[in-house]
Amino acid sequence: MKQRQCKQQSGAVGDIGGILDEAKRRQEDERIVLESVYGEDFLDAAQNAWKVWQPLDVILHLKPIESASTASGKIYVSLDLHVKCPKTYPLSETPFLALENVKGISLKDVDKLKQILDNKASSLKGSEVILELCQIVQEFLYERNKPPEGSFFDGMLQQHAAVEHERRKQRVRSEQRDREDIVTFQKMHEEKLLWRKAEESEPTTPVDDSSCKIFSCIDGIQKRLTKSTNDFRRRPNINPFCHEWSAVDCVTGHELFITEWTFAATIKTPLSSLKPFINHFKQLERKLHEISSISVTEPTLSNYEILCVQKNKLTVSEVDVWQVLLYSVFLTLGMSITRLNIYQPGHIVIGQNIDGNDRNLSSQVDIFETDKTLLVRLAVQLLSGLQFLHEKNLGHFDLDLTSIWITGKRNFRLSDYYLRSLLLDQCRIIKECVEIIGENISSSPSVNKLPNHDLVSLGNIFDKFRLLPAVVNNPDFYRNLGSFVEVCRNTEILKTLMEHPFLHQDDLFQSLFPTVDDRKGDFQQIAHSRLRNEFIFIEMLGKGGFGDVMLAKNKLDGNDYAIKRIPLDPKDERFNRKVTREAKLFSKLNHSNVVRYYSAWIEQASTNSREIETESNGSEIDVDDQKEETENSLMPVRVKNIEKVAKRLAVDATAEWSTSFQMTSVCEPNSVSEDRRREPVQTLFSPTVLSTVESSDFEVLFEDEGDNEDSSDENGADMSSTSISQSEKTTKSSSTLSLRILFIQMEYCEKSTLRNLIDSSKLLKNSRQIWRLFREILLGLQYIHQEGMIHRDIKPMNILIDGSDHAKIGDFGLATRDIVSKNLASLNESDMTSSMTKDIGTALYIAPELLSTINGSIDYTTKIDVYSLGIVLFEMFYRPLLPGMERIAVIKNLRGSGHFPSDFGTGILEIHQKAAKKLIKWMLEIQPDDRPSVQMLLESDRIPVAEIEENDFQKMFCQTIRNGGRLHHWIIDTLIANPVLPAADYLYDRGICSADRLTLPRLRAIEYLRNKLCRICLTHAFIPFDMHSIIPFSAKNTTEMTNSKSRACRFVDENGIAVMLPYDLRRAFVRYCVRNGVNRLKRYGCGKVFGRSDALGSMHPIERMEFAIDAIGPASSSQMLTADILCIAVEAAHKIDCISSRKWEIRLGHRDLVIATAVYLGFGEFSAQNKILNILYAIATSNKMLNHEQKIERLRVGTEMSFSQANSLLNVLEGDDYTLEALTARTECLVNCRDDRVRKHAKKALSDLTDLALLLGYFIDDMTEHILFDGTLSYRPHTYCSGLMFQLRVLFLHKQTIRPVILGAGGRYDTLLEVERHAQDLIPPNPLCAVGCSLSLDVLAQFCCTSTPDFGSICGQALVCSISDQLLKTTANLVKQMWSRGIQADILHDPVAPMQIMELNVIIQILGAQFIEEHCNETNIEMLLVVFGEDEVLARVGGVDLGKLTFDEILSKFEAYQSGVSFVEAFPHLSSTSSPIKHSVNTLPIVATPANLNIRYALAEKPTAYIRKRNETQIRACLQKVVAALAPQTMVEVIVTEISVDAVRLLATLIDRTFTVDELSSAFATAIKQLNKFKQEFKRIEEVIEPFFQPKNTSPIILYSKQDCNGYYKLIL
Repeated sequence: MKQRQCKQQSGAVGDIGGILDEAKRRQEDERIVLESVYGEDFLDAAQNAWKVWQPLDVILHLKPIESASTASGKIYVSLDLHVKCPKTYPLSETPFLALENVKGISLKDVDKLKQILDNKASSLKGSEVILELCQIVQEFLYERNKPPEGSFFDGMLQQHAAVEHERRKQRVRSEQRDREDIVTFQKMHEEKLLWRKAEESEPTTPVDDSSCKIFSCIDGIQKRLTKSTNDFRRRPNINPFCHEWSAVDCVTGHELFITEWTFAATIKTPLSSLKPFINHFKQLERKLHEISSISVTEPTLSNYEILCVQKNKLTVSEVDVWQVLLYSVFLTLGMSITRLNIYQPGHIVIGQNIDGNDRNLSSQVDIFETDKTLLVRLAVQLLSGLQFLHEKNLGHFDLDLTSIWITGKRNFRLSDYYLRSLLLDQCRIIKECVEIIGENISSSPSVNKLPNHDLVSLGNIFDKFRLLPAVVNNPDFYRNLGSFVEVCRNTEILKTLMEHPFLHQDDLFQSLFPTVDDRKGDFQQIAHSRLRNEFIFIEMLGKGGFGDVMLAKNKLDGNDYAIKRIPLDPKDERFNRKVTREAKLFSKLNHSNVVRYYSAWIEQASTNSREIETESNGSEIDVDDQKEETENSLMPVRVKNIEKVAKRLAVDATAEWSTSFQMTSVCEPNSVSEDRRREPVQTLFSPTVLSTVESSDFEVLFEDEGDNEDSSDENGADMSSTSISQSEKTTKSSSTLSLRILFIQMEYCEKSTLRNLIDSSKLLKNSRQIWRLFREILLGLQYIHQEGMIHRDIKPMNILIDGSDHAKIGDFGLATRDIVSKNLASLNESDMTSSMTKDIGTALYIAPELLSTINGSIDYTTKIDVYSLGIVLFEMFYRPLLPGMERIAVIKNLRGSGHFPSDFGTGILEIHQKAAKKLIKWMLEIQPDDRPSVQMLLESDRIPVAEIEENDFQKMFCQTIRNGGRLHHWIIDTLIANPVLPAADYLYDRGICSADRLTLPRLRAIEYLRNKLCRICLTHAFIPFDMHSIIPFSAKNTTEMTNSKSRACRFVDENGIAVMLPYDLRRAFVRYCVRNGVNRLKRYGCGKVFGRSDALGSMHPIERMEFAIDAIGPASSSQMLTADILCIAVEAAHKIDCISSRKWEIRLGHRDLVIATAVYLGFGEFSAQNKILNILYAIATSNKMLNHEQKIERLRVGTEMSFSQANSLLNVLEGDDYTLEALTARTECLVNCRDDRVRKHAKKALSDLTDLALLLGYFIDDMTEHILFDGTLSYRPHTYCSGLMFQLRVLFLHKQTIRPVILGAGGRYDTLLEVERHAQDLIPPNPLCAVGCSLSLDVLAQFCCTSTPDFGSICGQALVCSISDQLLKTTANLVKQMWSRGIQADILHDPVAPMQIMELNVIIQILGAQFIEEHCNETNIEMLLVVFGEDEVLARVGGVDLGKLTFDEILSKFEAYQSGVSFVEAFPHLSSTSSPIKHSVNTLPIVATPANLNIRYALAEKPTAYIRKRNETQIRACLQKVVAALAPQTMVEVIVTEISVDAVRLLATLIDRTFTVDELSSAFATAIKQLNKFKQEFKRIEEVIEPFFQPKNTSPIILYSKQDCNGYYKLIL
């Protein structure tokens, strides 16, 4: 027993030892694994003393599991996992776990993790768990790896930082938007200026704009006309007082017929005898106003485009005396044909829109010989015109052949209605006033004319035509015409004439209707009951395969209409219903740019013809067909059962009115099968087969129908279908056929189509008209698309032009509903290829998506019309193309590759050409989504909007402005209240707010020049007198504004008055003198003048400083006043250094000398003389010297002179010798001329110049050296228009050429006094003369800055500063004492840092105070005072240190300085003073010289040796003072740059001399961010300057800018 127990104990001991060995081995293996995995984060905590094995005891430093986030991010959590294992781990027990050194995890999370680990270890008991526990810890840490939340204060800071960051982002975005808005606005403004410039320079008509004359109409509109080149007489003379001529409107290019009535009487006629004439003239003026307010819509009447009345006051003192030859007038009065002194109390100009191709009927009577039917048309159209006049309670009252015109289309128009009879009465009255002096003259018309007087006159006109052979040979026509004449003479009601048989002859009516098809000869025998009853046929407009179009006049309303006749097919009732319904649909379109469809009806007639077989089921309509019609309807939703599309067919190219319809085969009626009948019908109005019915009645389709007509239409259609079906069943054996004709009444556009307008080449050079017509087409398309329709056939033949030149879209033959998906089976490439030879229109204009598939389902929208319109726009801007291969090739290239011909846009301005190309490319995009819609095009800024305004709106606006009522004030208030865009607010004055305006040398120069000129003028007894700036703008200023180099700045004030800023200081002075009756005054003034330049981007007016000198006195003292002003100019030239140091001259000329030469050469007209003066003005103000040939060329181009005339003018007026004697010798031919005008002007000019030269010789010593006499001189001829003109200019060398610079100019302007004098102003007892001169201070200041004279300080004589705030009171006390003594002083507000007493040079260097030195240099302050104590000041004057002085000493020095003694002379004892500051004049230290400068260049291009030498000389001279302040061994590095002054200042602020290379790079990076435009320059400077920032290099560095004319630099120490 005991032995067995011992054995069991020994076995147990053996088992335990084996377990321990196994545990030891497994723990050792796990330790090796953990150490290899965690490396440095693994720590063995077991203490194996004496090499005794201990259980596993490790500490693992664990961090979040590695991932993409922690690999690149921060680690905020970690802990140490302490694992202590028992001896039997992992076989029987779990390890002891502890979490130590926990970071970033809360205690709660630590407890949670500890529990997780314990549970996991218990669950994995018997296996190794440490590695898996480590992974659990790392995953737990990963989930909680977040930044610490921190305290409340930290959270607040973070929130504040986030808000600030978002605010900065918003600010950056806002600034970016502002910059983008500014760029966009500036681009838009520049583009607008380009458009305006283009429109101003664009020749709207081939006539010369300068030859246009302005007529002010009584309705407020101003018309600019020029005489036409056609001088032939268009009709016999009406009256001796009347003169007729043709004219062209300079704006629109339309031709007008002008009737000019001039009422004249001799000067001997007493004014009292003209009283009847004056009374009747007032009545006539009222009648003219009434006529101008009537809107004439009748096409047979010629509109009165111009009604202009010019009347002169008939007082004894204000009679206009004219030298006129009125042969015919005074021959009738029995007077001799001599030059008579007459006056013109009245002048009337009437313009009518009679085309130049129209002929007066008085010379065209023979046209009725060849075509007597024109007499019917003449009667119809004359009756229409008279009916319109009688309805307005007016009449013609002087109707004869001379007031009837025949147009190119053989239509007749009536002119001179109502007004000619009144004007003839006026002529009768003035004739009686001249013949019967002192007797009572009736002012009423001699005959009391009534409206039936016109009917009698009409009968008399047609009575003359009864004797024509063509009329006599036709008895019926002769009888009807005679009856018509008798009715005209006897009736008093015009409507009875409209029903006269003469206007409705059966044979005439039938002969005028051509057949629709030559094989249907019976078509012309249709009764046409409604057409005959309600319309009067005028002519055929065109015909095609579908039928024809005629022009007819409605008897009821008197309007002309285009009427389409379309035969219907009795075998296809479905097609007939579709045609009638679509006609009804198009009648609902009502837009000013869409052809109006008014009504439609169907007429039926019976006629014998061959039998046409019909199928038994030919009238039946399948249910499927009805369903298909409903689904594929072309009409809006409210209208049903209309076919989807219409087939494209050939157009008669010769027809004036086009169509998109074509007859299908009428020769093979039996071939129409059921399948063919089910095909989608591709036409709207195209007929197929003609047939007739027994009835001759007609059906009305639509006339004034309501909105609820659709349902009744459907019922009516069904009933019609039934009746037609029954009728067709009986026609199989019948010998009579039913012929049904559809009539459509449409708007008539009398000016044909856009195709004809393009082919006539009238559009090619009139860009404004092209853009206007294009916009009108867009407006019409927009309306069509808004109605849910697509036109699908936009081409020039389908765009009509009405009588007012407005575009209208017509011919809706292919119009469809805008449905997303459509079956387009008929349009494929083969159709297009074959159609190009038949119908060039449709095939070439169709959109590519309609050809993309064959018999497939495609999607298309309104963009197909946009594509077609793009082709149309191309043709409008291109030369006319002949029909055929050329047009096909050009348009196919444009469609395929977007290739424009090389001659596209020839003859138009480049800006219009570029705009058209961009727009056409946009509209011809292959993908529909890339094309613009019509709405986008209308809203796009790519289309100029200059021609949108209608004439009616212009008239209404002018009337509103003229009346000055409530609407006028509303317009002004709306304009003023219009908000200013931020971009415009920034850009408006950005250009004028430049740093150049604050350039101190310029300001000092202007002040210096002003004071100098004021002293000179005061010496000559001129008084300072400045005038107001704003004066009203009138048409009198337009001519001068046009010919000046800068346009006047016009504005509208709150009262609606047009005002302008002064473009010289003279006109306001003249207005003051005439308002106050000033008879003698000599004044001078200085102020700003304004001009608006044509430069791009300039919005604010250009400002210039001007000094004006004027003198007004009696005309007898004109030469003395002129000499006085010239003496001032000469004295100023001598006393102002920038003029006296250069070669200067004063040129004298005379206006009368130029006028005499012009008349001598044959230019007697005032307009031609003005042209010559303006060209000479341009030559005189040119910035370069022109030779003889260049002047001749300018005269030839700018005037109507030939080469010999221009050469003769210059030979007479100009020569190598500019003395008065030489000028007199050259103009001797003018003095001896036989023409009185030439002699008068020449003698006056030479007399004025001789007298002036004599006076100048008394006052000026060196007159011959500087005074030149130039006969070609002209300066502002519309201002200085009273004789003498002069010009002060300086000649200087620029790039080896001599260039003149005008410093001032002036002359006589007596005429301005008369122009500005109002009727209420005082009239001077004696004639006055006015002389003036203007000097440009800006030009003078620029010369002064170039010469760098000493203008004195602009900011004071001294700069005072202190070393601390405690001395501010002391400093103020010193400055106060200086001001009280009249000493100019400026205060440096910021105190300098305290320091020990030392030399002032050292003080300035320590202060940085490079700023002080810079400020003194810029403001030209030579005296620098530094307050050092209660009664101590350090002084420096002009670089000389005066040492330490008391206040009394410095004040006494200033007093001595003001008395002319220098500071050094005032204190000679300074050289031996015991002051620690040494006198820098007597004991000059050894200093550096300009040789110490090492000049380096940081420029884009290396300068040449010559340029480099010149630059270095200038730099050394500029930096002489800086070098003198440095030690002799100091080397200065000068970096020459091309950056601006602001950029130099920025670099000097950012760079410190103690910087390292890295800090220097950072400073340049900051500079580039702030001034990115100098990025390349900054990089070059950095490359040059970087070596000087190496260690042990302490050389001073100077940044020198070449942009400043005086050289700007900054010192970096």
